[in-house]
Amino acid sequence: MYATPREKRFHRTAVVAAAIAACALVISAPLADKIRGSKHDFTSASWNPTGEICRVCHVPHDQGRETGLIGLLWNHELSQANYQLYSSELLENNPEQPRTASKQCLCCHDGTVALDAFDGNAGSHYMTGLSLIGTDLRATHPISIAWSHEPGLNCDNCHNVHNNKPGLLASPLPFFDGRVECPSCHEPHNDIPLNTQPGKRFMLRKSMQKSELCFHCHNK
Repeated sequence: MYATPREKRFHRTAVVAAAIAACALVISAPLADKIRGSKHDFTSASWNPTGEICRVCHVPHDQGRETGLIGLLWNHELSQANYQLYSSELLENNPEQPRTASKQCLCCHDGTVALDAFDGNAGSHYMTGLSLIGTDLRATHPISIAWSHEPGLNCDNCHNVHNNKPGLLASPLPFFDGRVECPSCHEPHNDIPLNTQPGKRFMLRKSMQKSELCFHCHNK
């Protein structure tokens, strides 16, 4: 039976939509499997009224548009703290005040914003214990710091995990707008034990055995 041009266009659109949906399922399933049972699995937390595993940070309809933070369907209040920054005379570039990628971690870990400050709620439960970093970052690896390479090198050859182009090496340590941020070393959806010390996982993207994570960038 002859198909009209309009029917052909509709068929192509339906096929593309189905393919996109299938890819979304493939991509989202591993993240859900990794975060279940991790330290970021808040489904059973008393302060999580919905019991949803993703909603503490993300929401299907972007709440972040109200604060100008568009992307990742962000749902958690961000910190407005002013941080004390790491400094050293050996640095080629100085850290900036934490940018979005790091503030998405610090909004819980600096202790100024409640864990349950999502869905527009102010919240009343705050981070405690070893997970509480505070606003003094002078003793931590610098974040929101631009990375400098020798002239002529292409950052995308190493740090393209969020833009994995065919034929390029996909590094596990991504840059964010050309800067080292908290999620450059930490994967918030992953609690695989990469360290040799039992119970100390830190959601690292690479193992600390023989300083493997450090030598990825600091390979002198």
